[in-house]
Amino acid sequence: MENKNNIIQGYDVFGKTYGFMLRNDLHDIDSIEHKLMQKMILLNEASINLFYKKIPTPYQMNKHELYEFSQRFKKDSEYLSIKALTEYTKDIADNYDIKLEDMEFGGKESEILKRQTDWCFDMARLAIVILDCIGIPSRFIFIANPYKAYHGHVLLEAYYENTWGLVDPLNGYIFYNDKPVSAKGIIQSHLLDEYDKDYHDSFLNIAIAEYDPNDKSNVYNVSKCNEYTYKLNNAQHNGQWIFKEDDITDMISESKE
Repeated sequence: MENKNNIIQGYDVFGKTYGFMLRNDLHDIDSIEHKLMQKMILLNEASINLFYKKIPTPYQMNKHELYEFSQRFKKDSEYLSIKALTEYTKDIADNYDIKLEDMEFGGKESEILKRQTDWCFDMARLAIVILDCIGIPSRFIFIANPYKAYHGHVLLEAYYENTWGLVDPLNGYIFYNDKPVSAKGIIQSHLLDEYDKDYHDSFLNIAIAEYDPNDKSNVYNVSKCNEYTYKLNNAQHNGQWIFKEDDITDMISESKE
């Protein structure tokens, strides 16, 4: 974890216990997912200008393998384009019915689209690329409840109508109140009050990571569920850490910083 002038970056942005969990994420350790977690920066007073001061420049996506597919989501307005996409991704997630041990994770966005998913990290990456392909700059939003174990989620923030707005492609949510509502303004907006407490409180800590789909150094390895995630999925934890996550010397798997 880097901590320079209160800029907090890396696996431990939500604390050491969440850092343990993220290091043991089921994606391949060399994959783009772990690269993104190493890059993510906690949203706080020190970092806010990094993310909200500049107008983003769209990536040149016309050579991406999902460029042509993505054009079907381009509607008469940016909001309607995002709405069409979230309806599509939510439908995928709602109808996905594969056991965790049989699932595959990561890979190229085209692979995620082909096999489909209800895993928030994979769905967010697919949605980000589709939005990028139709000219709407997007980036990853990681959230976690620091007071409750294993309560995290991955969604995205899209730049449209001249501002940033939160979008949850897995659940089909668009956070909008006369204009898009950003990660920095979501708590004050009270839009989360209509959702259940666990979802609301997951936004108590927020981190952001930029993703360049054209970066030739990106690694898109496909992985299967690991032992840590499988055990966690089949355990009763009641919001408590149960696998010695606070003991950094007792990791289940070796991970990179």
